[in-house]
Amino acid sequence: MNNKHFVTMLNQYPKLKNLVIYIKGNIKLNEALPGQDILKEIIGYSKQQLRESLIMLQCFGYISINHGKKTKLIKEIDV
Repeated sequence: MNNKHFVTMLNQYPKLKNLVIYIKGNIKLNEALPGQDILKEIIGYSKQQLRESLIMLQCFGYISINHGKKTKLIKEIDV
């Protein structure tokens, strides 16, 4: 998937777009994101909505999600 597809996803999914805005403003490359319980409180999503957005970011290669470990930003979000 390329950047054009990612931009399309951002336009179709406002929750994903809001999460990207949060990450771009608060998380540096190779830095861990807050835990899901904390992150969902910060951005006001249900756990399911947050997980869906995180999975989309993982599919595009921006974050690494590993069970039992912190979710990390592994690629700059350049949109």
